[in-house]
Amino acid sequence: MVATVLYVAVYQLAYQGLYLEGKEADGVLRFQLQPPTVDSCNLFDAGCEANYTPISETAYCAQTNGSYPGNKYDCAFYDDSDIGIFFDSSMLVATRISEYHQTRNCSITDSPNTCTQPWTLNGCTTNDPDDPACQPTLYYVASAEQFTVLFDHHLSVVEFDMNEESHAMTGMIRVSSGGDDNLCVKYGGTTSPWGVGSTDTAPCYISPNTTDTNLDYISLDVLMRAAGASIDKVSDQAKVYRDSGVSIIVNIRYMNRRDWKSPEKPRYVYEIRIQEDSSYKYYRNVFDVTTTNRTVWNMHGVRINTIQSGEIKKFNFNNLLLQLTTSLTLLAMATVVTDMLLCYALPDREVYTKEKFHLTEDMTDYRDRLETGAVGEPRASMEHDASYKRLVDSEGSGHA
Repeated sequence: MVATVLYVAVYQLAYQGLYLEGKEADGVLRFQLQPPTVDSCNLFDAGCEANYTPISETAYCAQTNGSYPGNKYDCAFYDDSDIGIFFDSSMLVATRISEYHQTRNCSITDSPNTCTQPWTLNGCTTNDPDDPACQPTLYYVASAEQFTVLFDHHLSVVEFDMNEESHAMTGMIRVSSGGDDNLCVKYGGTTSPWGVGSTDTAPCYISPNTTDTNLDYISLDVLMRAAGASIDKVSDQAKVYRDSGVSIIVNIRYMNRRDWKSPEKPRYVYEIRIQEDSSYKYYRNVFDVTTTNRTVWNMHGVRINTIQSGEIKKFNFNNLLLQLTTSLTLLAMATVVTDMLLCYALPDREVYTKEKFHLTEDMTDYRDRLETGAVGEPRASMEHDASYKRLVDSEGSGHA
């Protein structure tokens, strides 16, 4: 019985908070891509300067002689408007670009009867795929891992009439169990998304960088390393992710209660997962004024897919009443089970049964004695066991 009370009061109510009502979190999200700049300034602002890693210090650029686990291509510098492609709840950060300069081969205004090649690559006269002139020019995006993604999101719980903006909440990045321990060391990792307990090894939670308006921005490098990868990791396709591209999932999980505590102000955690066998590419066309010439970019890169999830809790009296009712039911069941064990299963069940049920005289006889003035307690039934009779006799002799 004590165990039942502790289970309900301590574990279910205090620890799990089952007296609270939980509702699914939802929301909307906005992305923004930023190239590496000095002091995180905006390249569109006068005086702002980019802060790319020099090509001579890279391993993946063909302009250098160092070893690299993947293919090496010439590197070129791009900004956010070049390599960022945005969708409703996802975005692409290009890391490799195949560039095609093409001329329209079949006229639009005077269309021929058939057309085997609407566009031809400039300089390609042999139409031989092994001819270098018939192949696109390949570039790596220099310092692609240094580009940062800004997350501006909104939490909504319709049932609670709750609306919160990310800049008014506290967020953390979860470094997974296979993530880079160096992130925990560099950014002061904690063992809890609530910022308590310190640790230097994954899994851990670290704080993202924030803007002057308290919006989170996270580099592509940190996103990949938190999930236990990097864009220079060799994939199952025998190519580095910088070359083939990859899809990652960023789950923004909202919460407002920790164990043993009452509901607090909502906060969130970025949980990143790599889709190991995936790759991603996107085609972008740029036409000239007359639409007879175009440049096509076949863009491979990191596709960032986002999910907004979690549960927000709030006090609910009906839930509390339900838990208390459940506890009373458990107590009643515990009593029934105990009685059945005592009376039917244990070796001394006959003694337990007799001690549990004390038989008395018929209540009609008792009332008759009251009417005749022979006031006293109801007499024990003659069917009661001898031990009870001795107890009555001893009590009677004690009063004599």
